[in-house]
Order: sequence, then structure tokens, then C-alpha cells
Amino acid sequence: MAWDDGIERGDAVDDDALLADAAENPYFNDAFREALEDARRRQSEERMRNKAKIDDEVSQIMAKVRAERAMRAAAMGQTVEEGGEGGSEPAKETEPEPVTPAAEAPPTPSSPPQRPMVQSTPTQVVSGDSQFTDLLERHILEMTETSKNNIAKLTNAKAAVEESLANERVQLARLEMLMDRVKKESRYRRADEALRRRKQQ
Repeated sequence: MAWDDGIERGDAVDDDALLADAAENPYFNDAFREALEDARRRQSEERMRNKAKIDDEVSQIMAKVRAERAMRAAAMGQTVEEGGEGGSEPAKETEPEPVTPAAEAPPTPSSPPQRPMVQSTPTQVVSGDSQFTDLLERHILEMTETSKNNIAKLTNAKAAVEESLANERVQLARLEMLMDRVKKESRYRRADEALRRRKQQ
């Protein structure tokens, strides 16, 4: 059973009927189609430019993050392994593996059994991933704050421009009213002069 949300809706739209109405509409002409196609093309180009800009910003962020991680790893005496192509995976920090002797003497019965060495690489990788996420988040937050500040500045500038535009419109309306008054006075003056000349004849 279909659920009724109480909103009245019209009949289903027929595409053929829409095309027929559009063909009869005098505004839906070749010039309108060209303008519509040009608008779509400009929107597509704008989306491509925005995507390229975002990709470039992401690449810059990733480069900064990798550089900071490399500096930290160098300060800690660690090495940094880069991920796959395109930086899809975060770099992993690893420590040099301990060098074990090629051959060890068999343990004597009195010697306790040797425990296998436990490598801490997984823990270090998790820590490295956490650092990578923190750095990436910090850079994105910085860019977000910058974007918010730019929006605020542009909004203030827009308000000032709109105020100036409103003032200019008021000034234009006053000038047009003044021009109408001057034209009326000029017509009256010419009419008075014509009447005076007619009386003098």
C-alpha cells in the first residue's frame, strides 16, 4: 500500500507534450538552444576547473604531510616507506630490523630457553597512520579556516558593492526625474514663445 504524504501532485509529465509545447513556444528558438548549450558547456568547464583545483590542493597537502613525516622520522632515526602510486596509502615508518648472527651455538641444558624476538612494527605502523591522519586533518582545518575567512571578506565586499549599487540606482532615478522636469519646462517655454510670436503677427 502506497503511503500518502498529503501533498497534491499533478499528472505525470509527458516528454512528447513538453517537446510539443516547447516547439510552439516562440522563446524556445535556435538562439535559446545555443544559449542553453553554451551555459551547459561553461558549467562543465567550471566543474572540470574546480576538480583540477581540488586535486592540486590535495596533492599539495599530501606533499606537506609526507615532508613533515619524513622530518619526524629522521629526527627519531627511523626510515619512511612510501605507499603505492598516487599516494593512495599512507607512508609507513619502520625501524631497521635487528641483525641476528648467522649461526648460534646450541643452548646448553642449563641455559634457559630463548624467547623469540617480538617485532613492534605493527604498533609503529598504527602510530604512523595516526600521525598521518592528524597531520592531514590539521592541514585541511587550516585550509577550511582560510576558505571561511575568504568567504567572510567576499561577503563584506559584496555587501559594500550592493550598497553602492543601490545608491547609484537612487541617483539615476533622481537624474531621470530631473531630466523629465527639464524636458517639460523646455516644452512649456517653447509653447509660450510660439504663442507670443503668434500674437505679435
